[in-house]
Amino acid sequence: MQTESGALSGRSVLHIHRVLFAAFQRAVTLRLISSNPCMSEAPTAKKFKPRTLTAEEGRKLIAAAEGTRLHLPIMLALSCGLRRGEVCAIKWSGIDFERGTLHISESLQGDATFAPPKTERSRRTIALPASALAALRLHK
Repeated sequence: MQTESGALSGRSVLHIHRVLFAAFQRAVTLRLISSNPCMSEAPTAKKFKPRTLTAEEGRKLIAAAEGTRLHLPIMLALSCGLRRGEVCAIKWSGIDFERGTLHISESLQGDATFAPPKTERSRRTIALPASALAALRLHK
């Protein structure tokens, strides 16, 4: 993954180092080379700090998406703090219109399968804002 500046993220660099280390270690084992050139200390990955939208930027994004198929997913992601995989895994059975809540019990994974969230804390019930609840009712 690249950062905004175009450089690789720390996590990507660490992953590449691990792959190269394993490949060169295999070459050493097979006696194709005498030593592993990746024996130097592995780079440390900096903790990822996402850039969050301001309230104004969020309002502009929701307004720009109005009338498109992305309006509801964007609104839910921004107003409820949902991850992309959680938004994609929402089912009508997880929405309680009477209580105004949304139950998160699954997430769409990268390989297009549904799975429980990665952590137990991610399995949760969220109070839906009135605007999101109204948009869900209208969509249904």
